[in-house]
Amino acid sequence: FGNSSLLQLVEDVSFSFWACPNNISRNTQLIIEKGIVSEYGIALQPYAGGALMFAQSRNPSLRFLAFSRIWHNIFKENECVHIVLVRNSLEQTVTLYKNNISLGNGLETNYKDWITPSPSFGSVKIGNLPPFRNRPSRFGFQGILDEFKIWNSTLTREEVEEEYCRLGC
Repeated sequence: FGNSSLLQLVEDVSFSFWACPNNISRNTQLIIEKGIVSEYGIALQPYAGGALMFAQSRNPSLRFLAFSRIWHNIFKENECVHIVLVRNSLEQTVTLYKNNISLGNGLETNYKDWITPSPSFGSVKIGNLPPFRNRPSRFGFQGILDEFKIWNSTLTREEVEEEYCRLGC
């Protein structure tokens, strides 16, 4: 997806998309990631059993997590859901909306150190990582991602509802 100056994802950021997974048994799927080794990164990825995790790390492999939140029972196989994630740097919160319903700040994990990513920390990758050494990535989202949008701002509750209802409530 690239590293445009519009995709810095440094402070406030909101993601909106439809996700229709066809396999929720794997942990190593990717919805979005931005980061490169040795710099700060962020990631949003499904976890086995239908959970969703947001992480801010000190590198994209998530080996050095700084902050993370997890929400359970987000996905079911072959069922489409509308997801909006709002990262508010001032309040240091991450709020998840599923089908226009706020699920709050998620379950706290052992990683609670809020970080502000560097503006130069790599390309945005949506749905999959690029091939490594001419081998296809095994981290691809298994299913369909549609109408993916990124804002460098925090969406309000009203804007989340407007985005969800854009195709009809």
